[in-house]
Amino acid sequence: MAELISKKYILGEFSLEPDKRRLSCASGPVHLPNKPFQVLLYLVQNSDRVVNHDELLERFWDGHDVYEDALRKAVGAIRKALNDSREQPRFIETRWAGGYRYVGPLEELDCEAGTIEIEKTRGFKVVIEEEIHDSQPTIAPSTLTRQRSGTQLLIGVAVMAIVVAGAAFLIQRQHAISIAAASSEPRPIRSIAIMPLRNLTGDPNREYFSDGLTESLIDELSRVNGLKVISRTSAFALKDRLLDARQIGHELGVEGILEGDVKINGDRARVETRLVSTADGRVLWTSGVLERPLADVSEIQDAFACAVGTELRVHLCGEGELSKSKTKNRDAYEAYLKGRARWHNRSPEDMRQAIDYFEQAVRLDPNYALAYAGLADTYAVMEVNSQVAPGTGTARAREYAQKALSLDDSLAGPYAALGLVESISEWRWDEGDRHFQQALARNPGYATAHHWYGYSLFARSRFAEAETELKRAADLDPLAFAISNTLLEIYFYQGRFYEALTQAKTNLRLTPSDSNGPFVAGLIYAEQGKANEALAELEKIGSARADCGVAKLLIQGKQREALANLDQLAKSDFGNISPTLIAGWYARLNRRDTAFAWLEKSFAAHDATLPFIRSNPDFAGVRHDAKFQSLLQRMGV
Repeated sequence: MAELISKKYILGEFSLEPDKRRLSCASGPVHLPNKPFQVLLYLVQNSDRVVNHDELLERFWDGHDVYEDALRKAVGAIRKALNDSREQPRFIETRWAGGYRYVGPLEELDCEAGTIEIEKTRGFKVVIEEEIHDSQPTIAPSTLTRQRSGTQLLIGVAVMAIVVAGAAFLIQRQHAISIAAASSEPRPIRSIAIMPLRNLTGDPNREYFSDGLTESLIDELSRVNGLKVISRTSAFALKDRLLDARQIGHELGVEGILEGDVKINGDRARVETRLVSTADGRVLWTSGVLERPLADVSEIQDAFACAVGTELRVHLCGEGELSKSKTKNRDAYEAYLKGRARWHNRSPEDMRQAIDYFEQAVRLDPNYALAYAGLADTYAVMEVNSQVAPGTGTARAREYAQKALSLDDSLAGPYAALGLVESISEWRWDEGDRHFQQALARNPGYATAHHWYGYSLFARSRFAEAETELKRAADLDPLAFAISNTLLEIYFYQGRFYEALTQAKTNLRLTPSDSNGPFVAGLIYAEQGKANEALAELEKIGSARADCGVAKLLIQGKQREALANLDQLAKSDFGNISPTLIAGWYARLNRRDTAFAWLEKSFAAHDATLPFIRSNPDFAGVRHDAKFQSLLQRMGV
């Protein structure tokens, strides 16, 4: 008996059968053309995430821009077939970031397509088997055929009628049972945003405490396989915005949000939380009051995470599991929280203050792994952003990351920090990859590790792998400007101008003061011969970029003036300008010797942007020069 296993998806009152390319409901087949059918199937199979326009265009229309209207029409056909609407979606939701997601009911069944059995109560059993033959079926002897053909025909028709009727009954019955089961037993939450807990202590200076509790829960839950947890950057981007659960779900692409309050009465902290569905705003669960002495800060975090984890059906309550990297010293904990609050701002002054707080925390508790991890993160970012003397940040980041891991090897952050400095700063690419993989093995939901790993892959022009990591990071942290900006650069460097311009708009939505989006858009328009549009984009930047004047003059065809402006810029000390950036403009102006002189300065300083020259369009004119190729070999890219 040949059994062919196929998939069948139950979408509420509809069923989707990929092998038969059939969409149907109780009243019969539902017409859906081939392309919309394939798009629907892909959205259903990727229902755990937002699928963006570019991915769908690339998969089903070979990425051609002219087919974006075809994609909209395909989604319109799907909605029509499912009796769905854009305004109040039951099945297909349009996301603000430029994509679609299947949000309807879903049950996946394995069907044995080749075997249907129907058994009657009177002991009559009929089995129909589909078999695949490589040759024509054998023809029975003609004598038997002549004697019994009429009788067999009648019996065959009768049996077939019984089988078809019985099969239809069983299939309809199974379909009804499946729908009933799906409606009576809601799916567990598999994507969640932990919103900043409200500080109801009456003291604005206690904000770091409520924010710290929020961040600790995000860190704990993001380690759970199969649970998508939105990262801190995106969750905190919505802080103090008057949005309901459905609006938050729409912006962040999650099924539920956790919200709550923190109060402090004397020397005791009280936390109350609730889990809310983003589908309809219903409160699914409330924690009750979690109250602990302020001195037991690690116990507060553990009890908080345990209660939430239990409701989400994930294991977070093991003996000692949550306390290994934490501290029981209240003052050390508060210093760490203040350091993290500064670290997230990323300005040079904030980073210096973050170091002060983290160092205070380790003085108070020399075995505080998270504080050492904070120091490693800070020095790694300062090294890559040229906020410290070349090499000094790398040495400190490596020292503190290794100390943190000696105290708690389960932490993902120190491995990610090691991956960043070993790859981008030291150009030890294999070592960096190994550390990134160690980070993601410990916490697959750590958006920063995905981002930094994608950035490292981008430096080596491994675009497909880089884009995969960056899109995963964006799914976990959809409102993070840094991730969006890296995607913008990847598209621009590859010459994917449509996607780059789209991403530039996303940059501006996330950070209205962004200068890189308009700058890249200006360069793209200039490349396309649209000088007026290019200059209009650059006018939006003002004085935010030191090299904007060079770009404007070059677009206007004023090469002599552009060169004079660049010479002046090269002699200045404007905001620690990267020598690689200076080299790029000299390369565009066909000053090869000067460009290579600046590239050597970048190499000597281990400038973090230097490896990207392999695909940087600024260097298109010198890419085949032997000096350029030698430089790439010395960096290992």
